[in-house]
Amino acid sequence: MKRYLSGKVLMAGVAILASWFLSLPSAQAASPEPVKIGLITDLTGAAYVNARDSADGGKLAVDRMNGEGGILGRKVELLVRDSALKTDFGVSHARELILDKKVNFMMGPISSAFV
Repeated sequence: MKRYLSGKVLMAGVAILASWFLSLPSAQAASPEPVKIGLITDLTGAAYVNARDSADGGKLAVDRMNGEGGILGRKVELLVRDSALKTDFGVSHARELILDKKVNFMMGPISSAFV
C-alpha cells in the first residue's frame, strides 16, 4: 500500500510543478533548455523497495509530460541520484545537481518517521 501511495505523491508533486510552470510569463517559453528536476532517493539499501517506486513514478510522469509536448514547449528531464540511506551521499548529490547540473527543482523521499 505504501509503495502505491509514494508514486501517487510523486505524481502529484510533478503535476503541481507543471501547473506552476504554466503560469510563468511567455518569455520563459523561448528558452530551449529542458526543465531539469532532481530526485535524490534511496535506490540501494533497506529503503530500496519504496524508493524504486518513487523513481519509476517520476520517470513515468516525465515521459507523459514530454509525450504531450513538455512544459511550455520545453522538454522535462529527470535526474535521479541514489543516496543509499546516507546523509553525506544525499548532500553531495544535492550539491552536484544544484551547482553542476543546474536543476530547476529538487525532490526527495518522504519519511514517515517525522509524521
